[in-house]
Amino acid sequence: MYERIEGLKRTITRLCDERGITINKLASLSGITQSTLDSIMKGKSKNPKLETMRKISVGFSIDYNEFVMLLHSAQDEVEQKPIEDNAYSDEAGMMIVNRIRYLRNTQGKTLIDIYNATGLDWRVENPSQYNVDNLIALADYFDVSLDYLVGRSESKERLP
Repeated sequence: MYERIEGLKRTITRLCDERGITINKLASLSGITQSTLDSIMKGKSKNPKLETMRKISVGFSIDYNEFVMLLHSAQDEVEQKPIEDNAYSDEAGMMIVNRIRYLRNTQGKTLIDIYNATGLDWRVENPSQYNVDNLIALADYFDVSLDYLVGRSESKERLP
């Protein structure tokens, strides 16, 4: 249960930061009360209603299914699941996560778009998912060089 509420708090905080909005503004956009959102963010509400979750996704202007995927990814981070043998280090993994988020946002892509196009696990923003095949698929999907995706180059341009 701890992971669930912590994952929700992380997701809300991350999305507010990405969109440059406050919790108060999110409450307004979501059509929920400030006290309800404060209760969630302070961990007082341990099991928010499904309707509240749907309203929060509407406040962020994202599909509810994508919101749930982001929650699961954040919960994985909280649980600190062990990284697979073929995964990258934490620092390199976070570089890739940041690059994927940047590319997703600038290209207007959702996690569902990536899943539908590549078949990769919906947790593509979780470093435990990064093996060579997945990274190549992501570089191809975003049409960037593999070196850019893993942080070895600032150039997105792919070699012919």
